[in-house]
Formats: sequence, C-alpha cells, structure tokens
Amino acid sequence: VLFLQTDELRLYFVEANDRQNEYTRITTLKKIYQGDFDFLVVGVASFLRKYMPKKYYKQNKIDIDMSSKIDTDELSKKLVKLGYERTPKVEAKAEFSIRGSIIDIFSPDFANPVRIELFDDEVDSIRYFDIFSQVSISKIEKISVINCREYIYPDESERIDELSNLLEEDISQDIKAEIEKLQSKTYFTGMEKYLDYIYDEEDLSLFQFLDDCNFILYEPNQVVEMYESIYYQFIQNYETFRDKNLAIEEYKNIFYTKEDFVYKLEKTNLILITEIFSTIKKLKPKKISDINAKASPKYRGDLVHLVEDIKYFKSKNTKILISLYDKDAVKNLEKA
Repeated sequence: VLFLQTDELRLYFVEANDRQNEYTRITTLKKIYQGDFDFLVVGVASFLRKYMPKKYYKQNKIDIDMSSKIDTDELSKKLVKLGYERTPKVEAKAEFSIRGSIIDIFSPDFANPVRIELFDDEVDSIRYFDIFSQVSISKIEKISVINCREYIYPDESERIDELSNLLEEDISQDIKAEIEKLQSKTYFTGMEKYLDYIYDEEDLSLFQFLDDCNFILYEPNQVVEMYESIYYQFIQNYETFRDKNLAIEEYKNIFYTKEDFVYKLEKTNLILITEIFSTIKKLKPKKISDINAKASPKYRGDLVHLVEDIKYFKSKNTKILISLYDKDAVKNLEKA
C-alpha cells in the first residue's frame, strides 16, 4: 500500500530546509511509475497538482552494477542534473562526493548512502555504509540512483525562453529571481509554479501514471466538493497576490480545475461508493450494485466488548479483519 503525500502550495517565496516530504513523494512516484504497488491512497489535493512527465522517471536514473565502467566527470554532471549537491563528505540525502576512486551517493529512496569503489574506471565494489560511522553495512551487486528533485529540467524547453518577456513587467524581485534560476536551470523551492513552462507535454496530471488502475471514490460528492473548496481557496489567494504584483498570470494554471478532474476521472475504471445513491451528482455511474453493509461499532478502548464481538463473529465462521494503529495496540488486544 502506497500513500502519496502533498505539501501546501505557496505562491510566495520560501526556502525549504527540510525536504523529507519531497524525498518521500519522489520515492512514492518512482514506485507508482514502476507499478510497484497494489493499493495507492491519494488525498484530493494530490489530484489538483501537476507532476513531472512520467518518461523523465525512466530517463533520469543512473544504473550501476559490478560490470559498469564509470567516468567520474560524466557521473558528476549527471548527478548534478538529477538535483544532487556535490560535497566533501556525504552527510544527508541528495548529496554525493567523489574522492579519487571512491564515490559516495545518498539517493532519496535509500535508507543508507552507497559507496562505490573503482579500480581504474571499473566498479570494484558497491556497499551501503553508515552515514555516521562511515563503516560498511553490506555489499550489493547493483544500484539505481534516482532523481532527488521532484522536477528535473529537460535538455530543451521552448517555453522557458518566453519567460524573458516577464522580466520587463512590474513583478516582484522574488519572481524575477525565480525566472533567472529557471533560465540557468538552477533548482529551487517553488518550481511547481512554472511547470507549464518547463515541460512541453500536455498531460502533467497524476492520471498519467495510472492508466490501468481502478479508482475507488468514497462519497464522490464530498470528494468533488473538497476539490472545489481547495481550488477556490487557491484562486482567492492567487488573485490577492496578483493584485500586489506578487504573482504572474500563469500562476492560475498551477492546479487542474474541477472540470479537468471530473473529465479525467470519467475516463478511468471508476468505482463509486456511497451510502445514498440518489445524492451522486457530478459523476454518473454506468452500473449500480447494492451491497448490504453494517457500520462497525466504536469501542473507544472498551476491549471487553470488542473481544466479545470477535468471539461472536468467530462462532458464526465470519472472516474478521482488524486494522490497528501500532504494535502496542496489537499487544493490548492479544492480552485481552
């Protein structure tokens, strides 16, 4: 089961010190692209966002195994393109170092950094190592280093050059600084505001990754209403910032509209779950199936009654599935 997180979209400049949420999202998107999941749980806000075209997940990775030959200068250029920072010593994710024949890389999907030792230009060993003690943990035969930025610059983008015209307009210095970073292909927090300039592809939605998936919406009216609410709040903020010359016209296209969302949903294998069918308004089902269901009681820590119910259902040969929050809850239930 995968969970796709999302961060609050800010129209104003912010320097992000902690990028852990971004690393988690990159790792999740990599697994989604590879189809390495059975279930994907997605919040409404994640469908509003735009994403890097999926082809870049294939293009922007570096595979290294024991048969590889490495040009350290070329490897350094590739890692910088993927958003890594070269440092004297690797101390955090998204960093790499090259010291003679030793290459250290900390990919965002690794639990520990990896050390590659070369003999001339041939790979001699690949090991995970402890970031604090620098001691090797285990040998491995191959690695795949992925992007450590959520958005990777393409080799060419026709629209980025169009941003030069905006530098002559009455906009904030922060926006001008961001445009100059885009033109020099420098990574920064807030790149998602300019995705329509960075990528030429039309479909930047999450749906591009989920062609063969079944979508399940619980209470679809509430989902669509929540979508509308988030989008409306975004537009209100955008208009406020635009009136103060703190946002450019193109910012209003950062999110997909409700109409875009519904249109793309209707083209999927969609399953709607609702307690009252007559309330469905935005999405029209092709087939209706009735399922008899009963809401589970709220025990609120009353393990005695929970155990009694479990014994009762077991006596009826009922299949029981209990989802618990943590290991302590499991131990408490086992004791009861």
